[in-house]
Amino acid sequence: MPPFSIAGKQLASTMTATCSPMPLRLIKGDEPRAVLLENVPGLASAKFAQYRQKLFSTLSRLGYETTWRVVQAADYGVPQLRPRFILVGVVEGTLTLFGVA
Repeated sequence: MPPFSIAGKQLASTMTATCSPMPLRLIKGDEPRAVLLENVPGLASAKFAQYRQKLFSTLSRLGYETTWRVVQAADYGVPQLRPRFILVGVVEGTLTLFGVA
């Protein structure tokens, strides 16, 4: 089970290595203009608010403005009910390039 899954043991907050360190190393090394991270919807729960804040703070230090939400994959043409936690980060000052004010 993923560490943020509501069906699992939800050990992400106690783990030293979770799903986030590798993407953050890649983001830091490659410095893309935009990033999209996807995970299970359990990451949106109150239990992981501190973890999310740490993730957002790290991305902010790397120069990204971030937003997130839980989306239903079926709303985007995927033929299944599959909620996903989606985080989007763009280099600060470029949100208008992506149609976001």
